[in-house]
Amino acid sequence: YDTTSARIPIGVRGHHVVVSSVDANATRSVTEVYELANDTSVTKIPSGSTHSGAVWVGHLPEGASGFRVSQGDLPASGVAFSDSRVAVFAPIAPGIAQLSYTYNLPANAFPLRIPIESPTQIFEVLVEEEKGSVVGAKLREQDPVVLERRSFRRFLADDVPLNSVAVIDLPPVG
Repeated sequence: YDTTSARIPIGVRGHHVVVSSVDANATRSVTEVYELANDTSVTKIPSGSTHSGAVWVGHLPEGASGFRVSQGDLPASGVAFSDSRVAVFAPIAPGIAQLSYTYNLPANAFPLRIPIESPTQIFEVLVEEEKGSVVGAKLREQDPVVLERRSFRRFLADDVPLNSVAVIDLPPVG
């Protein structure tokens, strides 16, 4: 594909948020997975080395730490975490590219607000807690799911508009 650093939209087909139960350090691990869509016929490349030149940028919660890129289509070397943002500097070719990253949040960071920064076709939140709530952004509770022998409550939404906000409110640590 030809390349461009010009402004072209990178859409969000899917956004998945997985929140673990509290660990011995009173933190929760959070994994976010995005399906980023380049609906053009050219590969989007960065136009610089700052957030404004990134191919795609998303926000991170306050207090997040221990960032790491998980399995996905974009290499860890093409993703930067700073100033409460995740920035992708790896090229995104036409089609769908999966970005997956994990970070830690203190248990007292909840309720957690997750703003929807781009219209999102599928938005899913999984929480490894029996209690608590997940509201907003058109989310509705579904049947629970089991991942790696761990049970998660599942919340799902379709066609979530820009500027919606999901709130994950989990019980405080005892």
